[in-house]
Amino acid sequence: MRPIRSLLITAFCSTAILFSCRLSATPIVVNFDNVAAVTSGTLYPGNTFSNFGVSFSSCISPSALPASSNIALLGIDSRIVVNGNANCISSPNFIGGIHAANGPNDTNDVLMSFAAPIFSIQITTDDASETGELIRLLALEPTENPWEFTVIGISEGMDSATSNPANQLSIDLGTKSFSYALFQVTTESEGFDNLTFVPAPEPSAMWLLLFALLLGGPALHLIRRPAKESSLQ
Repeated sequence: MRPIRSLLITAFCSTAILFSCRLSATPIVVNFDNVAAVTSGTLYPGNTFSNFGVSFSSCISPSALPASSNIALLGIDSRIVVNGNANCISSPNFIGGIHAANGPNDTNDVLMSFAAPIFSIQITTDDASETGELIRLLALEPTENPWEFTVIGISEGMDSATSNPANQLSIDLGTKSFSYALFQVTTESEGFDNLTFVPAPEPSAMWLLLFALLLGGPALHLIRRPAKESSLQ
Protein backbone atom coordinates (compact mmCIF):
# COMPACT_ATOMS: atom_id res chain seq x y z
CA MET A 1 0.00 0.00 0.00
CA ARG A 2 2.90 2.35 0.72
CA PRO A 3 4.14 2.53 -2.92
CA ILE A 4 0.59 3.29 -4.06
CA ARG A 5 0.28 5.97 -1.38
CA SER A 6 3.57 7.51 -2.49
CA LEU A 7 2.38 7.61 -6.11
CA LEU A 8 -0.89 9.21 -5.07
CA ILE A 9 0.96 11.83 -3.06
CA THR A 10 3.27 12.52 -6.00
CA ALA A 11 0.33 12.86 -8.40
CA PHE A 12 -1.45 15.19 -6.00
CA CYS A 13 1.65 17.34 -5.55
CA SER A 14 2.21 17.50 -9.32
CA THR A 15 -1.34 18.73 -9.85
CA ALA A 16 -0.95 21.21 -7.02
CA ILE A 17 2.24 22.55 -8.60
CA LEU A 18 0.50 23.01 -11.94
CA PHE A 19 -2.34 24.95 -10.33
CA SER A 20 0.16 26.95 -8.29
CA CYS A 21 2.08 27.89 -11.44
CA ARG A 22 -1.22 28.85 -13.06
CA LEU A 23 -2.20 31.10 -10.18
CA SER A 24 1.22 32.69 -9.69
CA ALA A 25 1.92 33.41 -13.37
CA THR A 26 2.25 37.13 -14.10
CA PRO A 27 -0.10 38.43 -16.83
CA ILE A 28 1.52 40.16 -19.80
CA VAL A 29 -0.20 43.28 -21.14
CA VAL A 30 0.39 44.65 -24.65
CA ASN A 31 -1.16 48.10 -25.16
CA PHE A 32 0.49 48.85 -28.55
CA ASP A 33 1.44 52.34 -27.38
CA ASN A 34 5.21 52.06 -27.85
CA VAL A 35 5.09 52.88 -31.59
CA ALA A 36 4.00 55.94 -33.57
CA ALA A 37 0.77 55.73 -35.59
CA VAL A 38 -1.41 58.16 -37.52
CA THR A 39 -5.16 58.54 -37.02
CA SER A 40 -6.04 56.57 -40.17
CA GLY A 41 -3.63 53.76 -39.25
CA THR A 42 0.01 52.87 -39.87
CA LEU A 43 1.15 49.52 -41.25
CA TYR A 44 3.58 47.57 -39.10
CA PRO A 45 5.18 44.12 -39.42
CA GLY A 46 3.38 41.51 -37.37
CA ASN A 47 6.47 40.88 -35.26
CA THR A 48 6.66 44.50 -34.05
CA PHE A 49 5.56 43.46 -30.56
CA SER A 50 7.39 40.11 -30.46
CA ASN A 51 9.41 41.26 -27.44
CA PHE A 52 6.19 40.71 -25.49
CA GLY A 53 6.02 37.11 -26.71
CA VAL A 54 3.36 37.51 -29.41
CA SER A 55 3.26 38.11 -33.17
CA PHE A 56 0.32 39.06 -35.37
CA SER A 57 -0.97 38.37 -38.89
CA SER A 58 -3.96 39.76 -40.75
CA CYS A 59 -6.19 37.11 -42.33
CA ILE A 60 -9.65 36.06 -43.48
CA SER A 61 -11.66 33.46 -41.57
CA PRO A 62 -15.18 32.06 -42.11
CA SER A 63 -17.75 34.23 -40.31
CA ALA A 64 -19.98 31.20 -39.71
CA LEU A 65 -18.12 28.67 -37.59
CA PRO A 66 -18.35 25.17 -39.15
CA ALA A 67 -19.88 22.31 -37.23
CA SER A 68 -16.54 20.47 -37.26
CA SER A 69 -14.91 23.31 -35.28
CA ASN A 70 -12.05 23.39 -37.79
CA ILE A 71 -11.42 26.66 -39.60
CA ALA A 72 -9.05 27.44 -42.47
CA LEU A 73 -7.50 30.91 -42.63
CA LEU A 74 -6.98 32.64 -45.98
CA GLY A 75 -5.24 35.78 -47.21
CA ILE A 76 -2.48 35.58 -44.62
CA ASP A 77 -0.55 38.85 -44.42
CA SER A 78 2.24 39.31 -41.89
CA ARG A 79 1.27 42.94 -41.25
CA ILE A 80 -1.21 44.71 -39.01
CA VAL A 81 -2.55 48.25 -38.75
CA VAL A 82 -1.75 50.28 -35.66
CA ASN A 83 -4.37 53.01 -35.30
CA GLY A 84 -3.54 56.16 -33.39
CA ASN A 85 -6.90 57.73 -32.63
CA ALA A 86 -9.52 58.31 -29.95
CA ASN A 87 -11.08 54.85 -30.39
CA CYS A 88 -8.25 53.31 -28.38
CA ILE A 89 -8.71 52.14 -24.79
CA SER A 90 -5.23 53.03 -23.55
CA SER A 91 -4.06 56.10 -25.43
CA PRO A 92 -2.82 56.48 -28.08
CA ASN A 93 -3.01 53.21 -30.08
CA PHE A 94 -4.97 50.04 -30.84
CA ILE A 95 -4.59 47.47 -33.64
CA GLY A 96 -6.64 45.75 -36.34
CA GLY A 97 -6.40 43.82 -39.61
CA ILE A 98 -4.79 45.57 -42.58
CA HIS A 99 -7.85 46.18 -44.83
CA ALA A 100 -11.50 47.16 -44.58
CA ALA A 101 -12.67 47.85 -48.15
CA ASN A 102 -14.29 44.47 -48.85
CA GLY A 103 -16.10 43.86 -45.59
CA PRO A 104 -15.98 40.30 -44.22
CA ASN A 105 -14.16 39.07 -47.36
CA ASP A 106 -11.09 41.16 -46.61
CA THR A 107 -8.20 40.64 -44.19
CA ASN A 108 -9.98 42.11 -41.19
CA ASP A 109 -9.23 39.31 -38.74
CA VAL A 110 -6.09 39.19 -36.60
CA LEU A 111 -4.25 35.95 -35.83
CA MET A 112 -2.12 36.00 -32.68
CA SER A 113 0.80 33.58 -32.43
CA PHE A 114 2.36 33.25 -29.00
CA ALA A 115 6.03 32.41 -28.54
CA ALA A 116 5.12 30.07 -25.68
CA PRO A 117 1.78 28.47 -24.67
CA ILE A 118 -0.66 30.55 -22.63
CA PHE A 119 -3.46 29.71 -20.19
CA SER A 120 -5.77 32.65 -20.85
CA ILE A 121 -6.29 35.71 -23.05
CA GLN A 122 -8.30 38.92 -22.87
CA ILE A 123 -8.73 41.83 -25.26
CA THR A 124 -10.72 45.07 -25.07
CA THR A 125 -12.53 46.12 -28.23
CA ASP A 126 -12.15 49.58 -29.73
CA ASP A 127 -14.19 52.48 -28.37
CA ALA A 128 -15.91 53.48 -31.61
CA SER A 129 -19.59 54.43 -31.49
CA GLU A 130 -21.37 52.20 -34.02
CA THR A 131 -24.21 49.79 -34.71
CA GLY A 132 -23.70 46.53 -32.86
CA GLU A 133 -22.19 43.68 -34.91
CA LEU A 134 -20.86 40.30 -33.84
CA ILE A 135 -17.17 39.86 -33.05
CA ARG A 136 -15.35 36.85 -31.60
CA LEU A 137 -12.18 35.81 -29.82
CA LEU A 138 -11.17 32.22 -30.57
CA ALA A 139 -8.58 30.00 -28.90
CA LEU A 140 -7.03 27.79 -31.57
CA GLU A 141 -5.07 24.57 -31.85
CA PRO A 142 -3.24 23.88 -35.14
CA THR A 143 -4.11 20.82 -37.21
CA GLU A 144 -1.75 19.00 -39.58
CA ASN A 145 -2.91 21.18 -42.48
CA PRO A 146 -1.31 24.58 -43.18
CA TRP A 147 -3.27 27.51 -41.71
CA GLU A 148 -6.02 25.21 -40.42
CA PHE A 149 -6.98 25.27 -36.76
CA THR A 150 -9.38 23.62 -34.35
CA VAL A 151 -11.45 26.00 -32.23
CA ILE A 152 -10.98 25.02 -28.58
CA GLY A 153 -12.38 28.15 -26.91
CA ILE A 154 -14.69 30.99 -27.91
CA SER A 155 -15.88 34.34 -26.59
CA GLU A 156 -18.43 36.50 -28.41
CA GLY A 157 -19.55 40.10 -28.06
CA MET A 158 -20.85 43.13 -29.92
CA ASP A 159 -18.51 45.72 -31.38
CA SER A 160 -20.76 48.55 -30.16
CA ALA A 161 -19.90 47.91 -26.50
CA THR A 162 -17.81 50.69 -24.95
CA SER A 163 -17.71 49.80 -21.25
CA ASN A 164 -16.40 46.98 -19.10
CA PRO A 165 -17.23 44.08 -19.09
CA ALA A 166 -19.26 44.17 -22.32
CA ASN A 167 -16.32 45.47 -24.37
CA GLN A 168 -13.99 42.68 -23.23
CA LEU A 169 -13.56 39.29 -24.83
CA SER A 170 -11.77 36.69 -22.74
CA ILE A 171 -10.97 32.98 -22.75
CA ASP A 172 -9.57 30.97 -19.84
CA LEU A 173 -9.07 27.23 -20.34
CA GLY A 174 -7.88 26.53 -16.81
CA THR A 175 -4.72 24.43 -16.94
CA LYS A 176 -5.07 23.67 -20.66
CA SER A 177 -2.71 25.84 -22.69
CA PHE A 178 -2.82 27.09 -26.28
CA SER A 179 -0.50 29.05 -28.58
CA TYR A 180 -2.85 30.68 -31.11
CA ALA A 181 -5.82 33.01 -30.87
CA LEU A 182 -7.95 34.82 -33.43
CA PHE A 183 -9.76 38.15 -33.24
CA GLN A 184 -12.59 37.61 -35.71
CA VAL A 185 -14.95 40.18 -37.20
CA THR A 186 -18.05 39.20 -39.15
CA THR A 187 -18.91 42.35 -41.10
CA GLU A 188 -16.45 45.26 -41.13
CA SER A 189 -13.03 46.20 -39.86
CA GLU A 190 -12.69 46.33 -36.07
CA GLY A 191 -9.82 46.76 -33.67
CA PHE A 192 -8.77 45.89 -30.14
CA ASP A 193 -6.51 47.15 -27.39
CA ASN A 194 -4.87 45.99 -24.15
CA LEU A 195 -4.12 42.38 -25.09
CA THR A 196 -3.59 40.53 -21.80
CA PHE A 197 -2.44 36.92 -21.53
CA VAL A 198 -1.11 34.55 -18.89
CA PRO A 199 1.85 32.41 -20.02
CA ALA A 200 2.04 28.75 -19.08
CA PRO A 201 5.14 27.53 -17.18
CA GLU A 202 8.03 26.20 -19.22
CA PRO A 203 7.73 22.39 -19.72
CA SER A 204 11.32 21.95 -18.53
CA ALA A 205 10.47 23.60 -15.21
CA MET A 206 7.47 21.31 -14.75
CA TRP A 207 9.55 18.22 -15.48
CA LEU A 208 12.21 19.30 -12.97
CA LEU A 209 9.58 19.81 -10.30
CA LEU A 210 8.00 16.45 -11.05
CA PHE A 211 11.40 14.74 -11.05
CA ALA A 212 12.21 16.29 -7.69
CA LEU A 213 8.92 15.02 -6.31
CA LEU A 214 9.50 11.52 -7.65
CA LEU A 215 12.90 11.43 -5.97
CA GLY A 216 11.81 13.28 -2.86
CA GLY A 217 8.73 11.19 -2.10
CA PRO A 218 10.54 7.87 -1.46
CA ALA A 219 13.38 9.71 0.30
CA LEU A 220 10.99 11.43 2.68
CA HIS A 221 9.27 8.10 3.30
CA LEU A 222 12.58 6.53 4.34
CA ILE A 223 13.50 9.49 6.51
CA ARG A 224 10.18 9.42 8.33
CA ARG A 225 10.11 5.63 8.83
CA PRO A 226 10.75 4.96 12.51
CA ALA A 227 13.75 2.78 13.25
CA LYS A 228 12.98 -0.77 14.45
CA GLU A 229 13.86 -1.41 18.03
CA SER A 230 16.42 -4.11 18.54
CA SER A 231 15.15 -7.27 20.25
CA LEU A 232 18.58 -7.81 21.81
CA GLN A 233 19.07 -6.34 25.27
